[in-house]
Amino acid sequence: MIPPGLGLSSNSRFEPGTLTVVIGINSTVGWNDEDTTVSHLVASVSVPPGAVNWDLNMTGGHSYCVPLSVAGTYSYEIAFAPETYSGIIIAKTAS
Repeated sequence: MIPPGLGLSSNSRFEPGTLTVVIGINSTVGWNDEDTTVSHLVASVSVPPGAVNWDLNMTGGHSYCVPLSVAGTYSYEIAFAPETYSGIIIAKTAS
């Protein structure tokens, strides 16, 4: 979730900062942009080999999803001038 007011306060953060998912069970990751003050860019920084990068231009009040199909660690950033927040998604295989 991107909380309301994130674009106005450097004290705000998106939640959660680290997320663990299981491929094929809960591996579609979504962001809810509840901050209507500015647009946000959510982009992958690094993905596991064979995975697809993403680059989402988000606007307040909307939700965006990325399906993950490769196990590994994904790092991403949420950027808007002048702040950038980073997060991690750990995708595991079902056991």
